[in-house]
Amino acid sequence: MICEKCHKERKRGDTYLFYYGNKGRSSTTYDINQMQKVTSTTYTIAGQSGAQICNLCVLRVQILYLMLTGILPLFAFFAAYTGYSQGFTANTVVCGGIGIILIIALPILTYKEKQMFGENVAISVHKKALKAQKFNAFLTTGAFKRMRKEY
Repeated sequence: MICEKCHKERKRGDTYLFYYGNKGRSSTTYDINQMQKVTSTTYTIAGQSGAQICNLCVLRVQILYLMLTGILPLFAFFAAYTGYSQGFTANTVVCGGIGIILIIALPILTYKEKQMFGENVAISVHKKALKAQKFNAFLTTGAFKRMRKEY
């Protein structure tokens, strides 16, 4: 297959689908019983498109995401170290625990969401051409399914 992102011949990859259309007006209502503001936006879905993306291009996006979100555990460990240097407190244990949980959970969640990352790469490949056709909303299949459940 030829990857539509890097334009190279690759042995492994998938076809990732996404939806495109137009975002309509937003309306805000106030639910007095639940004491919350509810904003809803209408979308007009014009179609579905897809792109063949190699596993390497998807992996690059996943690694970038891990690098950016990997900063969070560093802040947690820094807070734990700061607390430890000033005396062992409950904050030290909590911040250290949060850092450990994030370090374990982030790679697992990133690996499980390969489909979402691939769909976002496919959107980035076709976004410019679709914007030229006056479309302004791009949804992954997961976002589209959640949107359909709400209506």
